[in-house]
Amino acid sequence: MKTDGSELQRSVTKKDIVVGMLVCCLMLVIAVYFLSGGDSKTSSEVNRPSAQPRAPLETESQFIKSTRPIQGKQDGNGIFIKEYLKNPKKFTGIRLNVVGKIMEIEESGGRTGLQMYVNRNYDTVIVQYPGSVAFYKDDLVRVYGIGAGVFEGQNRFGATITVPLIEAKYIKKFVRDQE
Repeated sequence: MKTDGSELQRSVTKKDIVVGMLVCCLMLVIAVYFLSGGDSKTSSEVNRPSAQPRAPLETESQFIKSTRPIQGKQDGNGIFIKEYLKNPKKFTGIRLNVVGKIMEIEESGGRTGLQMYVNRNYDTVIVQYPGSVAFYKDDLVRVYGIGAGVFEGQNRFGATITVPLIEAKYIKKFVRDQE
């Protein structure tokens, strides 16, 4: 039995076209939703002024004054260095400042990573800064930032290390006479 192919062909109806267009529109809406980060606010909600007043921006000086120093002695204001090194997760979200000597520094993608010694025992912290800096290996700096838990990575021998992590907001050259 021979066929001319007409039995295999199906006529496209208006219903098929409408369903296809709806499926395409739905896929487009889903793609836009996920590409926008999943924020479901409409444009009128985004452009609508907030009912709550915005807090004034904090100055550099105000931020620096609000930090607690990490230091070698225990007192009421500062953070004892041994406690910080032993339990850095306890200080996550705490504003702090610490003096250190830059051991390693790397800039990449508009960010800077520092590993620095924070005491004479060569204990280190990792500092992440959202920009570039004018410092180099062996410079003494004071970092003002927020405790961010720990950084886990591998050393040059392949062993896993866990080091306190600070998200820096400001990094200043440390000069002993000015402290």
